[in-house]
Amino acid sequence: RLLGGAEYMGSITLPNGSKNWLFKRPDGQIVMVLWNETATDEELFLGDEIQHIDVWGKSEGAKRVDGRQVISVGRTPSFVIGLHEGIARWRMSVNFQNAYVPSVSGVSHTLFMTAKNEFGQGIGGSASIYVPNLVASKDLYDAPENQTWRLSPNQQQLLLAADEPWSFPFEVTLNEAGYGPQRIRIDFDLILEREYKFSVWRELHVGLGALKLDVSTHLTEDGRLIVKQRMQNHSSRLADFKCLLYIKPKGSEAPQIRRKRNQVFQLGAEIDRKIYTYMDGEKLLGSDMKLKVEEINGNRIIIHRFVAEDQPDLEQVEETEDSDQAEKLLSAQS
Repeated sequence: RLLGGAEYMGSITLPNGSKNWLFKRPDGQIVMVLWNETATDEELFLGDEIQHIDVWGKSEGAKRVDGRQVISVGRTPSFVIGLHEGIARWRMSVNFQNAYVPSVSGVSHTLFMTAKNEFGQGIGGSASIYVPNLVASKDLYDAPENQTWRLSPNQQQLLLAADEPWSFPFEVTLNEAGYGPQRIRIDFDLILEREYKFSVWRELHVGLGALKLDVSTHLTEDGRLIVKQRMQNHSSRLADFKCLLYIKPKGSEAPQIRRKRNQVFQLGAEIDRKIYTYMDGEKLLGSDMKLKVEEINGNRIIIHRFVAEDQPDLEQVEETEDSDQAEKLLSAQS
């Protein structure tokens, strides 16, 4: 009933990654269907009059925090009605022309953020780009600034006619920034018939995609902490790397642990595996760890920060899955 005759519009990036679809109904109402495999809250400004409806038809208003709605999301899809169409379309239009930043410290790289005025009238206001440190704080809007990223400029004034495209060039300089995806928040303060303040979430990726790094940690039965490192290089040039693993034990009085070293030679498309071992691993669970991978005779540096946890051993899981698949194949053949 909610979606009868509705036209599909697309989807928007939500702060905690919930999947969603947006539809425009014949009566002009914008409906968002959203769900998440993990229960979470999505906090952002969607419009002035929002209704949240579950699949059984129960309707409730959304809780507000600093002008933003807080929508509880789970595996069962739910519906949000009353989204502001201009803000929804604006969110869908915001993009980075290139979402990859080379993992080279101290060198500036030019990126472009683009959008289009989807409000159907002229607008003024400003846009600010912010890189939150979500390792230091999980608060999406009050997290401190990530000091390993430097953006210049990080703000631009806006004055756009209806349907006018917009481009925002800025410089990114990294200082041991973490490898992989980094969530970026763009705060907009726009003036139309009134003032609208809202945020758009995107991702930039440290690394150009040719170099792949996976790290996992787990405890063995005899209490050792095992850190497994897997690397691949999909570029045409083989490369050598020096790997340094640091651990900061929990508690100010905990003894410091010397860094561990490894080297990777002639890395290509074949997976290279390295293992680091710590005794008394249970005492180290919850400790902050940093893996620094430096290219020898090159300028690439990968920084991967993570927490020591007792995770499933990924390679054993893969071996089990491969064994199960082989058994199924043999069973099918027989």
